Amino acid sequence: MASVASFFVSRIETLADRLLAERAGTNPDAAQLQGKVAVAAAKLAYREFQRLHDSREWRMLLEAGARVQRPLWASTSTKNPEYSDVKYVEALIGPDTVTTLPLATIEAYRDHGQPTPRLTADMGEAEAVFASLPSVGIDFAALARQLETEGVAKFVDSYQQLLAALSQATPA
Repeated sequence: MASVASFFVSRIETLADRLLAERAGTNPDAAQLQGKVAVAAAKLAYREFQRLHDSREWRMLLEAGARVQRPLWASTSTKNPEYSDVKYVEALIGPDTVTTLPLATIEAYRDHGQPTPRLTADMGEAEAVFASLPSVGIDFAALARQLETEGVAKFVDSYQQLLAALSQATPA
């Protein structure tokens, strides 16, 4: 059995950009970080994924039959029209990952995407983005908790709607 761990890319960017825009008037450094937080977060998460799976402990689990839970890049369509429509797809190409793409993003990538592995490139920039967040008043852990809470609520709502639809469609 295979599994994935979902990472909702554009949701991170949307919230981070909103928070950064609120701070940009009083802190010009905040504007410089807009459009960079989600890819930086994904790159750093992937580096942690690699570190864990390169460990002695994980090799022992593999020998015992464990399978790698791969990162799944979800919410990969850009919400900000100022960003490239293939921004996240291109930035997150790398081994042992899965990407979900809406049809419009697939078509855009087929039209003008550049298939080059970039996920482990520019790690210094990803680190710099994260190192800069506290100085502009962004607590990424709090941002992530908020998104996790909102995301779980959305999935619970969808699941409850599905159950309701199934109960209506099922004869008594």
